[in-house]
Amino acid sequence: EDFRDILQGMIERHMHSMPTLDATMAFRRDIQFLEKEDGFELHAWGLIHTFKADADKFAIARLVAAGKSTVRSIILDAEDKHGIPSEEAMIFLCELFDAGLLNEEPVIPHNPENATQQPQRPTL
Repeated sequence: EDFRDILQGMIERHMHSMPTLDATMAFRRDIQFLEKEDGFELHAWGLIHTFKADADKFAIARLVAAGKSTVRSIILDAEDKHGIPSEEAMIFLCELFDAGLLNEEPVIPHNPENATQQPQRPTL
C-alpha cells in the first residue's frame, strides 16, 4: 500500500461525514444544555446556540443531552413516542453533527458479533 491508500483508509474508518447508527449520541463535554420556556440553548465557550419552540427538536435534544442513546434508538424513540418522522430526526442529528456540537468520539456499544467490523453509515 502506498501512502495515499493508507490515508484514504484512515479517513474512511475514522472521519465520518454523518453520525453512525450505533454511535452513542452526546453533546461535547464543554457544551451545557439548558431548557428554556420557548426552546433550549446550547452554551459552549461563550457561544450560545438557541433553538426556539420546536417540540420535535427539543425531544431529540433531550435524548442527546442524556448521552445514553444511540442514533438508532433516538430515531426510533422520536418516531414511536413523539411522531417525528425518522428522516426529520436524522436531519436534525446531522445538523448538530455538522455544527460540531456533538461528541466527535462517541462510544460505540460493544457487540461481540461485530467487534471487528467497521461502523455502518446510515442511509437516508
